[in-house]
Amino acid sequence: MLTQCRPPSNQYIQALLGRIDSLEKSLSSLSSSTHPEIPDIGSTKHASDGGPSSEGDSQVGTTLGPSPGRFYRVVSDDLRDHLLGLFWCWQNSWHYLVSEQAFLRDLHAGTSGQFCSPLLLLAIFAVASRYSDRPEVRLDIDDPDTAGKSFAAQAKVMLNYELESPTTMTVQAAALLSIHEMALDKESSGWIYCGLATRMALNLGLHLDRLTAVDNGVIIGDDEAEYVSPEERRWPGSNCLYRMFSVGWGRPATIPYHRITAQKPSILDELEHRPWRSTSQEMSGLGTSRSYCVSNSEYICELFRITSEILDQGFVKLFESKQDIYVHVTQSHLRLVSFYRNLPPFLKISPSCSQPSVPHIYLLHLQYHTAMILLHRPFFQMIRQGVSDTGGKAGTEAMHVEACRSSAEWVSNILRIYKATYTMRHIPIIAVHCATTAATIHLADTTSSDAEVQKKAIQRLQTCVLSLREMRTAWASSTRCILSIQRLASEWNASVEGSRSIAE
Repeated sequence: MLTQCRPPSNQYIQALLGRIDSLEKSLSSLSSSTHPEIPDIGSTKHASDGGPSSEGDSQVGTTLGPSPGRFYRVVSDDLRDHLLGLFWCWQNSWHYLVSEQAFLRDLHAGTSGQFCSPLLLLAIFAVASRYSDRPEVRLDIDDPDTAGKSFAAQAKVMLNYELESPTTMTVQAAALLSIHEMALDKESSGWIYCGLATRMALNLGLHLDRLTAVDNGVIIGDDEAEYVSPEERRWPGSNCLYRMFSVGWGRPATIPYHRITAQKPSILDELEHRPWRSTSQEMSGLGTSRSYCVSNSEYICELFRITSEILDQGFVKLFESKQDIYVHVTQSHLRLVSFYRNLPPFLKISPSCSQPSVPHIYLLHLQYHTAMILLHRPFFQMIRQGVSDTGGKAGTEAMHVEACRSSAEWVSNILRIYKATYTMRHIPIIAVHCATTAATIHLADTTSSDAEVQKKAIQRLQTCVLSLREMRTAWASSTRCILSIQRLASEWNASVEGSRSIAE
């Protein structure tokens, strides 16, 4: 029987603080001698670059707990606010994992409370650093790939201790560390941290409707104060990340949706309808549209649910005949189309740069078109290779080809608009998979005998590859994706022009 985890005792907390103090002293000694790759974030190493100094800003940073430096390395208020601004603007707006209002309330109260902890703050810093060009977030100021590594190193140490008595903040931190690992193209460790987050969430019962679970005796609670609202428990956010990696990296999902009974988070008017504001001065004029980040996140979670179910059923389940497969694909296609058509008007986008949407809404559409490609791409490849058995129905081949080409075209167009409006420097990691998926369709079309199809495919392929190249600063995994496209171009004998656009 699943039981509600009790909060740790005061004795346990004091013991933990003592262990952290001892560990910080050891890390400080190592960072100054044999392990310079784990620096003190409040050190003088980056003082000349505007970072915190040992005598000034390092003592001004926000701390949580009874004494400065007890929980984590101190950073300046300026750096803290810079990284939090990047996180709320670019990361949490599409992948709504952390309750901003609750987190900031605890943070500014200066306490490690129910919604903000040193571990979670460090994990946020680690991911936000991937969006930052400031040198003080890097271990090597000349290597952007080291951004956030120092924060992640400290967060991993803290996570090892919190695993003994995890909370919802532990779940959130592990989920963010998985994004940081994937950003470094460490797929294996990223998947492990994602699994940790998911398993802890399941163990805490975050996937269950809490009131029903308590009434049925599945979760035991002593008083109403222990109950946490659905908006702040963030099961949808951790599950969304799990499904994203499952779909993007081809890993089968192991958590059936019929086990998930948690209620969807309610729409918070203040967060939902506030204007979206960019962290960049160049984009300050775009902050007039409403955010709709909660609604957008809800629809992204629903889209991942649909996509996960489609792929699990279509490519894992053994159908009795080919006809069953084609029926499944057709029904799944209609299911996706129905989802897309039923999007509320404020979550729809224009195909033109002259009417830009807020950035996280573009991520929803990127993922929709990627899902459509993943559904039809196996048949697109069969047709390309001359295999014409598509169920014996007229027009079936055209449906697969048109679905792949249309969605791949949309992905390229969205990337072009996003680049012109926000730049690829501020696009979340999910876009790496979307751009790569669309690029495979464009690459296949560069071998088409139709000159017009080939010409358009080369142009759109260039858009995808250039976008991936510009994503490399934040997301190192895009380099491997470009290499994969190069290898496919060689195997498929793609056109010289198309291949050159990749190699350059």
